[in-house]
Amino acid sequence: MLWRALKISAKYLKSQVVFNSSKLEKQMIVCSCNILSDGDVKACLKPGPECPRTPAQVYRCLGCSPNCGRCARTIRAIMDQALSDAGVEPIAACQRGCCPTSLEKAAAEPTL
Repeated sequence: MLWRALKISAKYLKSQVVFNSSKLEKQMIVCSCNILSDGDVKACLKPGPECPRTPAQVYRCLGCSPNCGRCARTIRAIMDQALSDAGVEPIAACQRGCCPTSLEKAAAEPTL
């Protein structure tokens, strides 16, 4: 009797589910400490001055803090890719010129 009730319930639930594969995207967990996905990181990247520019700002935007820090490079790569896809040039985390991206930009600039 219970089995029959479960089968009927399962059929009812299946009939109520609306499946739209166009809205489904595979998401990758980038921070296992806070269970953050790449979609979470991309969702907090809004155009404008309040857009996070560092992994620490992404953590704050998502209401958490880094635990082990292993995901910071991955979060930075996701940020850079999402910003370049949106046509925004990524800003180097270090404005003093000591980071590899700022050193590459400085080497590419002509000197007088």
